[in-house]
Amino acid sequence: MKESMTPKQRWLAVLTRTKPDRLPMDYWGTAEATRKVRQYLICATQWQLFERLHIDRVVSVRPAYVGPPLKRGYDMYGMRYRWVEHEGGRYRECVSQPLAQYNTVEEIERNYTWPTTDWFDYSVVHKQIKGKETYPLQAGGSEPFLIYKNLRGMEQAYMDLAINP
Repeated sequence: MKESMTPKQRWLAVLTRTKPDRLPMDYWGTAEATRKVRQYLICATQWQLFERLHIDRVVSVRPAYVGPPLKRGYDMYGMRYRWVEHEGGRYRECVSQPLAQYNTVEEIERNYTWPTTDWFDYSVVHKQIKGKETYPLQAGGSEPFLIYKNLRGMEQAYMDLAINP
C-alpha cells in the first residue's frame, strides 16, 4: 500500500479520530537489540531503520540541563540510579528515593529543592527538530507516576495514593 501521509499527519489523524492511510507504528528496543536489527537490515543509523520499517517515530525534544552540577549517577531530582546488567543488555534502575523519609507535604516543602525552569536552556530545542518536521513532537515527561514512585519509593508511593487519593 502506498503511503499518502507523513508520520505527523498519521498520528494527528488517529488523535482526531479520522482515518489514517495506515495505523501508525512505533518501535522500542534495547540499544543491544536495535544494534542487531540495524546490522541485519544494513541501516547505518537508527533513523534509517525507522524509515526502512515504516516507523512513525515520535520525536522527543528537551531543553539542555544547565542547573546545579549533578553528582555522578544522580538526576536533577536527587534520585540515584545504577545500571543493572542482564543477558540481553542493561537498564537503569532507581536505587534512592529522596522524598521517602518525609511524612508530610510541609516537611517536603521545608527540606527539598524542586528543579526549576531556570535550570534549563530551551534554545537548543529548535536544533533537535531540524530535519524531523514531518514527525510528531513530544516534549516533557509522559510518566508522572514513575517519577513520583522514584521520588517516594514504590511502596510509599502506593500508600500515598491509598491514604491521600
